[in-house]
Amino acid sequence: MLNIEPGMWGLLGVVTGGLITTGASYFLESSRERRESASLAAAFKGELRAIQQIVTRRKYIETLREIVEYIDTTGNDFPALGVRIEQEYFGVYKANVSKIGKLPSPLPERIATFYAMTFALLEDFKIASTGLPPNSSTDDQKRFYGDMITLLEDNAKAADEIVAIIGAKYG
Repeated sequence: MLNIEPGMWGLLGVVTGGLITTGASYFLESSRERRESASLAAAFKGELRAIQQIVTRRKYIETLREIVEYIDTTGNDFPALGVRIEQEYFGVYKANVSKIGKLPSPLPERIATFYAMTFALLEDFKIASTGLPPNSSTDDQKRFYGDMITLLEDNAKAADEIVAIIGAKYG
């Protein structure tokens, strides 16, 4: 049997109670953070999938390939791309950009990269919708539209990787 002085039992009880309370608080806070992280990841996963579906269903890559082919075969300028993007599709990103760091690595970096490329693509679509500058050669136009295709394809791969990481981490 332990030989503890009677006054020490009270102190031992306080220390033990404090440790139990701290451990329980840590466990509850950790569980809450995991739930928030999983919820945030699921929201990004949904938004990325929606963006991918929009690009696929509207056939942006195919259309740009047709434009490059048109310029190649005819040698003519392409006047303007008939695509206007007026709707903001990045609600999850804009509402949670300050929380991305709470996600496990490498998600914060990958998500930031995806959206930076997406915003660059939006700028390109705005330029293409009004037509490239009049002094643009057909080679400039092919390069411009070809770069847009590459960005769209790279962004699709980036989205697939992010979705796969989220799936592996959170199920």
